[in-house]
Amino acid sequence: MKYFLLTLFLTAILTACSDNDPDDPSNDLEAPVFSSISRPSTQGDPNVVKIRGEYMEVLPENSSELRLQGELSDNLALSEMQIDIHNSQDGHTHARIEQRLPGLVVQEEVQLNGRSHTIDQTIRYDDRDYLAGPYHVILHAVDAAGNVTSFSDGSSVVRSVYLKRPYMPLIALANDPDETLEQLSGAVGNALSVEGYLEQRRDEHDFAITFIRVSLVQDTDRDSDTDWQGDTSYEAMWGESQFLRDNTGAMLTGPDIPAFTNDQLLFTTLWEGQPYTLTAGDNERVLRIEVEDEGGNLAVREFTILID
Repeated sequence: MKYFLLTLFLTAILTACSDNDPDDPSNDLEAPVFSSISRPSTQGDPNVVKIRGEYMEVLPENSSELRLQGELSDNLALSEMQIDIHNSQDGHTHARIEQRLPGLVVQEEVQLNGRSHTIDQTIRYDDRDYLAGPYHVILHAVDAAGNVTSFSDGSSVVRSVYLKRPYMPLIALANDPDETLEQLSGAVGNALSVEGYLEQRRDEHDFAITFIRVSLVQDTDRDSDTDWQGDTSYEAMWGESQFLRDNTGAMLTGPDIPAFTNDQLLFTTLWEGQPYTLTAGDNERVLRIEVEDEGGNLAVREFTILID
């Protein structure tokens, strides 16, 4: 009996030690951790723009690669890192499952071991005929115990980039040759006015513009839980979108797009018959201009309205 009780006692102790062993993978409940990931998060950088409420790094027309750098670690052992790059033309977030849209799509898995990994990954896309527009770059990680990073707690990385191409539509404003203008001025009681034009870019392609939307929206950040599509004081659209839907699920549509002259359309021509009068409430709202072409390329520019 004594030997039996002693055996039970030792077994209980060994089991308890095993249950509390921090190096036992079966006790691992912690997901891997990303740190020092290179991604834009604030304004003030000339290579960062805000599109549909989300800060994005702009990669110029002649760019050929995207570099991912940072650190990944786990309390016990890493197993895998997943890289997912996909089109975000529809403005989705990852609180819901994203749609798979046409464009540059990259899905890679990097096998890992050990407790830490230095990320220095180069994605080359210069040989791909991809769509111009916004993209999400997603990093997930899995450890040896099967714990996975997620969107819900922010442990997965979402980096947003805006890829430009020579054949994307051009949104050209007066006195803005470098496309760096970020603010427009106006006065209460005056019509919203923009000097400039839209241009169908040719290059090696021949894409006609098929959808235009102009809207005045609140200035929000995607990182706040604010509806970035809400509180619109003005919206006008022409043609039919390939990516954007209304609250019934139908594609956004509007009247026919006015005729272009030598591939250009003046904003004054676009707004004929649809003037909008500025109010005091429009101060610091964002004028968003979105232009799609038949090839699926998307040009978006945003300007803060300052009311005199």
